[in-house]
Amino acid sequence: MVGFDDIFAAELCHPPLTTLGGSHLDVGRAGVEILLDSLDLDQEPHRPPLRAVIPSELRIRESTG
Repeated sequence: MVGFDDIFAAELCHPPLTTLGGSHLDVGRAGVEILLDSLDLDQEPHRPPLRAVIPSELRIRESTG
């Protein structure tokens, strides 16, 4: 079993939960930048959607073999 967000309770579970974690600040910043860019009225009408790649880390704990 694997979780996402690496909250502090992941280590308190029995067995401790393997999670994928990353910087909440980076996720928030990328989301705001994409939102503001989508509000730009001068943008090209048929351009591909914006994407953000946020570095993350897999924290392997006892919930995976």
